[in-house]
Amino acid sequence: MSIWIFLYNFILVCLLTVSFPLLGLLVLYMKKWRTIFLERIWLKIPEGINENEGCIWIHGLSVGETLSAKPLVDSLSKELSIPLVFSVSTLTGYQTAKKMFQDVNILVFYFPFDISLSVKKALNAIRPTAVIIIENDIWPNFVWTVKKKGIPLIWANARVSDRSFSGYYTFRHIIGPFFDCFDLVLAQTNEDKERLSGIGICSEKIKRTGNLKFDRDYRADISENLSKTELFGIDESKMIFVAGSTHSGEEEILLDVYERVSSKMAGTKTGILFIIAPRDPSRSSDISELFEKNGYSTGFLGDNIRDGRKDIIIVDTLGRLLELYSVCDVAFIGGSLVDLGGHNPLEPASFEKPVMFGPYMNDFREIACAIVSAGGGFEVVSADDLSQRLLDLVSDNEKLAETGKRAFEASCVEKGVAKACSNEIFSILKKDYEKYN
Repeated sequence: MSIWIFLYNFILVCLLTVSFPLLGLLVLYMKKWRTIFLERIWLKIPEGINENEGCIWIHGLSVGETLSAKPLVDSLSKELSIPLVFSVSTLTGYQTAKKMFQDVNILVFYFPFDISLSVKKALNAIRPTAVIIIENDIWPNFVWTVKKKGIPLIWANARVSDRSFSGYYTFRHIIGPFFDCFDLVLAQTNEDKERLSGIGICSEKIKRTGNLKFDRDYRADISENLSKTELFGIDESKMIFVAGSTHSGEEEILLDVYERVSSKMAGTKTGILFIIAPRDPSRSSDISELFEKNGYSTGFLGDNIRDGRKDIIIVDTLGRLLELYSVCDVAFIGGSLVDLGGHNPLEPASFEKPVMFGPYMNDFREIACAIVSAGGGFEVVSADDLSQRLLDLVSDNEKLAETGKRAFEASCVEKGVAKACSNEIFSILKKDYEKYN
């Protein structure tokens, strides 16, 4: 395996050399890049770290992984007296983690770039008793160095997408020994477990514990419960349809859906308000222009609209989606009508909302199937399909409520994942677990 690490570092040095001028400009002229780059290239040791005390280092790439990690962090905190520290790789992830863990005394810092010197400095400074990586931010130098130091290495909430498995399996003879460096792998699904074994991880190390997203308390993540009137100045009887985390190519389909649905509901007493929350809020103006040029009035959520007269509201800020799911009547999950793997359908389901999504829910396949099987949502394949499903729901209050109830029930079927993960982690860390308790 040493030869592959050597080749990886050789290629890495070549890429850094070529890209150095661009990196220099980004660091020089962009404050965000400057802060993240400097801390990731040469770790700023978190204040309060005790090099002699030991800790468990948990890492999540960005916002999604940080939110997924919360139930596991809570479970470990209850069972262990050893300190926990948490690293992220992005600014938004850092902001989320700082806010999430501010009351539980968990140190948050940036994950080092996968440069040998940066990785060694970070590990020597933090001196973890164990390292837990959440989902898929896995880097060769980091894994290899942790393994050489004899530190237990755990991959939690592990999943392998269709696309990743195809690539991993092709090169399994090369990357298999690298992935087998993990002492314990906690897979989301049985399919993930089989794929992880197929790419070279010893099957005895892999446990199917479920998806940590099932244990997240989504209702607790909204600061207050607001009504439709308080949020948008609309009558409580008016229906709200939220399309969350949409991507380019989906808004055109949603425009078609709005034209179909609004024309059908024009003569009804209720009416419908569309709220579109793009995954990237910087696209908000383009989405607004798309609807405006087709004759519809739009407004931006950041403007605190409460006049109740807009056809479409575009979400141009981050961190409001759960709040919108809590007041909507029907939700659509973006990234699923285009081949991007979809997003988390448990978010609206946890608020008892019917859930719809396209055929490309690869990253949440098991959850999506559970919701559909329970009668809590539908897979749709076109604007016509989505329009019909939406009209069926909003025209029948009993069906709307029953579908939302079933979505919620599906969101509860795998509670206890964090505890199952903790138990498996304790089995690996038994010696240290007894030491610190």
